[in-house]
Amino acid sequence: MKAILYMTRKSIKNWFLDLLRHPTKLIGVVLLVVIIGFSVLNVLFSSDYSESMGTLTESGVDIGILHGIYFLLLFFLGGTVILKGLKSGTTFFTMGDVNMMFCSPISPKSLLVFGLVRQMLTMLLMAIIFLVYGGMAKSIFDLTTAQAVILIISFFLFLIISQIVALFLYSTTNGKPKAISTAKYILYALILLPVVLILIPVIQNGFTLSSLYGALKSPAAEFVPLFGWMKGFTFGILSGNVITSVVYGVLMLLVVGLSLVFFMKADCDYYEDVLQNTETSHEMRQAVKKRGMNNTDAYLKNRKIRIGSKGLNGGKGASTFLFKHLLERRRSGYVLFWDMYSIIMIAVCGFVSFFIVYSGDDSEVLTSEATMLILLAMASYMQLFFSVTGDWARELSKPYIYMIPDSPFKKLIFASLTSIIKPFLDGVLLFVVAGIICSASPLVVISSIIVYTSFSCIYCMVNILTDRVLGFLSNQALSMFLFIMISLIAVAPGVILTFVIGAVSGAPLWLAACVCALWNFIVSLVLALICKNTLHNMEMPF
Repeated sequence: MKAILYMTRKSIKNWFLDLLRHPTKLIGVVLLVVIIGFSVLNVLFSSDYSESMGTLTESGVDIGILHGIYFLLLFFLGGTVILKGLKSGTTFFTMGDVNMMFCSPISPKSLLVFGLVRQMLTMLLMAIIFLVYGGMAKSIFDLTTAQAVILIISFFLFLIISQIVALFLYSTTNGKPKAISTAKYILYALILLPVVLILIPVIQNGFTLSSLYGALKSPAAEFVPLFGWMKGFTFGILSGNVITSVVYGVLMLLVVGLSLVFFMKADCDYYEDVLQNTETSHEMRQAVKKRGMNNTDAYLKNRKIRIGSKGLNGGKGASTFLFKHLLERRRSGYVLFWDMYSIIMIAVCGFVSFFIVYSGDDSEVLTSEATMLILLAMASYMQLFFSVTGDWARELSKPYIYMIPDSPFKKLIFASLTSIIKPFLDGVLLFVVAGIICSASPLVVISSIIVYTSFSCIYCMVNILTDRVLGFLSNQALSMFLFIMISLIAVAPGVILTFVIGAVSGAPLWLAACVCALWNFIVSLVLALICKNTLHNMEMPF
């Protein structure tokens, strides 16, 4: 244990020294501290509400929505962690730990405790960062400060539990195809079970929002192992139900304890399993650190790709990259450019549009234009976080795009074209479905698609500008932060103009939104001209 404490103390000291020697990292940490400070103050000084959690908040929002959001996050992120760990394992260690500790006379149990404690501290830091949403949750659902903090901390505790369960499942099923398949089917059944438990009362009582909210709050879904238990434990604390929280808390502790016990006693090579996954994680971090936040080769290395037909079937000069990316998209997506991100976007926006249309009194129902505008704003905001990588980014780390005898501007446009085509097709599917639900006019649907595509253009060009100006910073968190800030600054004038023109002239929202699209396209063109020589010299972006 003394060796672990010594390594921990030296690691913290070296981390501080590294910050002093690298100003960009120091700036990133300072910005992170400012964001955390703002989040904490936002939660602490926003007004508290009643301690008891009722059915309806003061603003008329049903608390069942909070149940549904929390349950969805548990299944989406926790289930992803467990499924990924089941396929390829998980690890709490770094290559530094492997080189320094695994060859030292330290018991495996002590090393495991060290890894778990460090992982808990990492998750706690993430929970503190997520407090930025705490103030919003307090105001919408009438939560107290303590309740908002409990929600966030319990969620990230569940992520830690998911990693422990994933570690146990991987160690017991590794090298056993039948056991892996059985574990997958059980996990899929656990994900499907609450859906069935929620749909049964909805079908029985009629498909209305009140019946849906009642089903989400029903304790039946809390009987689902792991996911339901965590929900029951969390909302038992929030509602003051001590017995419920204690029962589900004990069940979760049993899951964690048994997973750790069986993992340590399993007939497997603990060091070998952890070493393989640690090496994979280390390679990914090094690849991103070396080539920037846009490098995705490391993440696609072990991904299954459908081959199908071969050949680019077109392209000459710079346009070759367009056909190359089209072929890659066809192999990696489900249909055309639509992938899992497209499905998630459609599901989220479809649910939100249904909720807006069928909730509230008749006098409070928003118009179809206003509903589509809300969906457009939400989808464009979500797109910002999914636009940090693109097909063009992978080409920058290879020499071929620099060797083609064509103008740098044409190569830049063709290499980034699929980063614009995909959002366009996503927008077509997304807003057509939302338009049908909202009964929106074709002009509103078409304008929403155009504006959504214009946001993808400006995000893509800002991303290229960020790489050109900053190069590949070692601090990827800072690069990500600057990309988001520059993107928001670039789109802000267009958004402001839209609301000003709509308010002054009284023009329809869909027509005023076209002003925002025009602004985005103009700014995108200007940024493309600024970055036109990015591909003139291979050394320029670095």
